[in-house]
Amino acid sequence: MARIEAVRASPPRFGQLTRLAGYVVLCVGFGLSLNPTAAALGSYALLGLAVGLLRMLARAMPTLQTALPVFAAFLVTVLTCTFVAGAVGDEPLRLIAPALVTFLPGLTMTVAAVELTSNQVVAGASRIIYGTAQLLLLAFGVVAGV
Repeated sequence: MARIEAVRASPPRFGQLTRLAGYVVLCVGFGLSLNPTAAALGSYALLGLAVGLLRMLARAMPTLQTALPVFAAFLVTVLTCTFVAGAVGDEPLRLIAPALVTFLPGLTMTVAAVELTSNQVVAGASRIIYGTAQLLLLAFGVVAGV
């Protein structure tokens, strides 16, 4: 127990700038796998930077964690529809999705499916509900932004 407490009290392995760069690289990489155009490259980096900054802010203020998917989806959608989509000349949804990839509950849904197939109904159903709620929060933020 003492070792666990020591690990929890230790500083993060990577600094703030490294984490921020990680969000930008993740967004650019996912964006290029969905829509590999040179015109959209800057928008992926810009939107990834915005979401990374929001995540860092929410880490400092834990009360923002609950509303973060909605707010991030709203902000990314407003920025994309207002400024980025016209400049890039592409569909807004292709530009919005890469920035929100960190909020997608892929692992949660996968584990839920495995649990449901192995007759662990309560755990699987709980994870499915959580994952669905996360997706609905993202969808609400995008719809509100549009």
